[in-house]
Amino acid sequence: YKLQYMLGSSPQHVQVEGLICKIIPSIDSMTSYRMRDADGEEGLYIGSTNVDRNAHGEGSLEYEDGKRFVGKFQNGSMVDGVLYRGSHIRHTLKRGKWTKSIDDVLVEKYPSNVIVYDQSGSILKSNIGGDAKTTDDYSSA
Repeated sequence: YKLQYMLGSSPQHVQVEGLICKIIPSIDSMTSYRMRDADGEEGLYIGSTNVDRNAHGEGSLEYEDGKRFVGKFQNGSMVDGVLYRGSHIRHTLKRGKWTKSIDDVLVEKYPSNVIVYDQSGSILKSNIGGDAKTTDDYSSA
């Protein structure tokens, strides 16, 4: 990918590798707020909440560094799910604890819903609705 921007009156070009572009659905129809995970890392939660407006039910936590947790939340805490960076599976969480190995059942239940395109615009990898699982590292994570 190539990122172009203007500094003052002269154009500058920057070569970017491993760029992750996030498209977040309209927040008008969903609840979202900033929250911290059990490790203290902050992100934007998008999903359902309980009466106290805490993350509760299925949702995602979008981290600033490109990671995304997709899964089940209960009273503001992550319970079950998968931590992704792009379409790369980083970890799985079961009953509030990180698993020692990737849990394929959780990956199938909580897909990344990410499409990765190559430079020509062709689909390189897809994980929409759990149709493909990958642990290949296609970019610097």
